[in-house]
Amino acid sequence: MKKITFLLLLMASLSTSKAAIIVRDIPDFAFASNATLDFDFNNDGTAEFTFSEMDGSVGSTFNSDNVNFITFGTMDAGEGWDVIKPLTAGTNINSSGVYGALGDAYINPFWASANQMFPSGDSYIGTTFKIGTAKYYGWILVNFSNNVITVKKYAYNNVANQGLTAGQTSGIENNESEPMISIYPNPTQDQINFSQPEMVKNVIIYTTTGQKVFETNELQNNISINNFPSGVYLVNIETITGAQITKKIVKN
Repeated sequence: MKKITFLLLLMASLSTSKAAIIVRDIPDFAFASNATLDFDFNNDGTAEFTFSEMDGSVGSTFNSDNVNFITFGTMDAGEGWDVIKPLTAGTNINSSGVYGALGDAYINPFWASANQMFPSGDSYIGTTFKIGTAKYYGWILVNFSNNVITVKKYAYNNVANQGLTAGQTSGIENNESEPMISIYPNPTQDQINFSQPEMVKNVIIYTTTGQKVFETNELQNNISINNFPSGVYLVNIETITGAQITKKIVKN
């Protein structure tokens, strides 16, 4: 059984170089008084979170360790920390986003400033959530017309810890214009090196269960993993152009 589990984890980690975007194209759901809508991104029968109509606004309450949304700020930044930010198509939804809500977040609440309101027409919401212990990123397509908020569809990247862009509906293919950054040596005992460290903006290392064990945006030429327990890890690399690259490494 342990060998089968390890092989499943290894196969999952090998797939991280190409994301699969899972789209739930639901019937348009307009939020009437007291209406609620469950979001089940992987269609397993368990909702990751729920949106509800709340006195003319639409919002969600949640455990911020498991769920959050791209918002306008944080508690430290003052007003706007729990107002969901409307995104345009193509906006990056990944670990670099501001997920500032601390347990509730809203679309067009009465206290939002004019520049925080969703415009008429279609916009996107950026969200992060957990399925099991692993973190995922997704988008929600909403429409705001005649003071009615309608959800049209939603989607997520089924590769843990790997982002996507608002409105993206197909997997992330390798782009020849993007740097092909490699990590070596692999397997390793002490450190990992990057073939093009000057192109790396941010590095996050996760276990195969989705636990973040390291993060830096001040990369030199290598990262010491000497103190990591032996095992398989996923290295998420964000380049200076915004590309997301995920590599599997083995720590001996």
